[in-house]
Amino acid sequence: MLAALIERVPVVTPILPEWKLKVFEFQDKITQQAAKVYPKVFTDAEEGPDRKQARLRADVIIQAEGSREGEGDKMGDETSMARKLVRLRPPCCATLPP
Repeated sequence: MLAALIERVPVVTPILPEWKLKVFEFQDKITQQAAKVYPKVFTDAEEGPDRKQARLRADVIIQAEGSREGEGDKMGDETSMARKLVRLRPPCCATLPP
């Protein structure tokens, strides 16, 4: 049997001095100013029919499956543990979200 113990030295980065932060901010500002902005005529593109159909289908699935209200909420079913706990919540905590 072969065993090995590997230890990784933690990497601790020092807090950057104020002048270095200002240099990074200045570099970001220069980069943003130098960025080329193209007219919307060239950047806006129409969505193709296949992509549009896929997007609409995904939206329907997200609406159906991703809602926070489940079947038990719609039917008033209070047999699940979470719903029982909500009913047993003391009055002082009644305003808190479940």
